[in-house]
Amino acid sequence: MASFIYSVRTTQKDANADVMVRIRFSAYVEGKKVDTYAQSGVKIPKKAWDDKKAAIKSAFTSTANSANEGKTLDNLQNDLNEIKTFVFQRYNMLGEERISTQWLEGIITEYWDIRRQIVEDERQVKEALANKETFNQYISRYINEIESGTRLTNKNTKYKTGTVKAVKASMVQFANYQKATKCQLDFTDINLDFYRNFTHWLAGKGYTTNSIGKCVKDLKNILANAQEEGLHDNDEYKGRRFKVTAEEADNVYLTAEELDALAKVDLSTKAQGYSDARDVFLAGCWLAQRVSDYNHLSPENIETRKETALVGDKIVEMEKTYVVLIQKKTGSRVRIPVNKQLQTILTKYQNKLPYIWEQKLNQYIKIIAEMAGITQTVEIATTKGGEKRTEWVSKCNLIKSHTARRTGATLMYLSGMDVFDICRITGHTSIKTLRKYIKADELDVAEKMRKYQYFD
Repeated sequence: MASFIYSVRTTQKDANADVMVRIRFSAYVEGKKVDTYAQSGVKIPKKAWDDKKAAIKSAFTSTANSANEGKTLDNLQNDLNEIKTFVFQRYNMLGEERISTQWLEGIITEYWDIRRQIVEDERQVKEALANKETFNQYISRYINEIESGTRLTNKNTKYKTGTVKAVKASMVQFANYQKATKCQLDFTDINLDFYRNFTHWLAGKGYTTNSIGKCVKDLKNILANAQEEGLHDNDEYKGRRFKVTAEEADNVYLTAEELDALAKVDLSTKAQGYSDARDVFLAGCWLAQRVSDYNHLSPENIETRKETALVGDKIVEMEKTYVVLIQKKTGSRVRIPVNKQLQTILTKYQNKLPYIWEQKLNQYIKIIAEMAGITQTVEIATTKGGEKRTEWVSKCNLIKSHTARRTGATLMYLSGMDVFDICRITGHTSIKTLRKYIKADELDVAEKMRKYQYFD
């Protein structure tokens, strides 16, 4: 049977002097008692030791002790208790080795090595937490990097100016939400409760369903990037209920008759910018491209080829003109046949369309559309502030640069063009996405279906 006793032996007469607590560990080996001794590594004031209880006096346990890095004597008593337990654990693990003073001293050294490593690990964790990049700090860095071009898209291209602007707008709302709720959110705070509170707050500010969805989408994307970089392991934003809300926008398209009306508007009394805006917009309709693609066409984008065609019973050689461009958003190369209306515009500008700011284009085309008599009221349904709303708006006020792309895709569809061929022109990678651009109403579709023999 083994025994463990603490003691304090000193010649110091000063009751406040720090003294070392010693250990005596005894055990019987082959019927003979063996005593071993070692210093515990714990120093206490002489007056704080209780010889009878072989422990620190309870009256002194809350007192700080400068000899042991400012620990209270209660902490030191815990150390003494742990040392005793540790020694017995090692004793019980003994094989053929016999106990000795050297063995005991080794056990005490091992104990304090482990304790120092634990303290160091805790220090490093605290330091890492103190230096860890917060969610808001990461957002700032993320925006700076996509804006400067040091962070690229998944396709290894720079982020478009419009994309950067949209992300910044979303994160402004996230920052405003934190100010409104007087909190600083970190990665671990982004959970379903946050999602509900944030989206409710946005709805309360009058944001539409799609605007709220855009904020959430940008937030989820930034969280995903941060997680890939090892900054957090919070998966709650990936949950099914942490969703990006969206509803189909009531965007309009123009009929062939309305395009003709636009082309015939007399703009002789208007500034040149109005004529430029109309021609650029009409070119966008016949090209079915994004404004970033059709707003700066140059002769390098125009390709004329000689092709043969069967006319009657003769093969005739004809010149065909195409617009060839690489879409800025997708990087896709598209080739669009030039029709008569587009050819007229290209010829007018010698194959180099004038550049016009998108904001000006949107402003002018509404005025020109009103002059063209495109003023019928259109019913618009949206969810704003969490409420379904319906309003009637003059069609001319709904026309903008992107209307050109929707118009082109819709008119191609109504002409009977195969949807896969339309995708080759618009650059859409799926029919599902293309359908969002086709804005034909039920009467337009019925008229299109009338052309099929099935309905004869």
